[in-house]
Amino acid sequence: MRTSSWPTTPARSALMARIGPRRTRPEEALAAALRARGIRHRRWDRGLPGTPDFVLPRRRTVLMASSCFWHRCPRHYRAPRANRGLWEAKTLRNRRRDRRAARALRALGFRVLTWW
Repeated sequence: MRTSSWPTTPARSALMARIGPRRTRPEEALAAALRARGIRHRRWDRGLPGTPDFVLPRRRTVLMASSCFWHRCPRHYRAPRANRGLWEAKTLRNRRRDRRAARALRALGFRVLTWW
């Protein structure tokens, strides 16, 4: 008999597979706030480095909506206890990718803001 509240491995895998990288609750909240203020924006512009979450073309600004876990928020990130090496490497790669994209966007004349 299982004593843990976590689903079995196949069920957990199916649950995690349903989590998408777009239209997350924080992203939708940010989009709603921009709309409420009348700020026009585009989402996920593939023509720009890093495919920024929100592009404010008139302001030459991009907003990167970053989750605390996947992008290692300096205030809220807590490293998992299990598989620590795997998660450290994975989240550090995400941070490096974010920095590269931000540098490339700044080189194109954009102001880059990160929203946690």
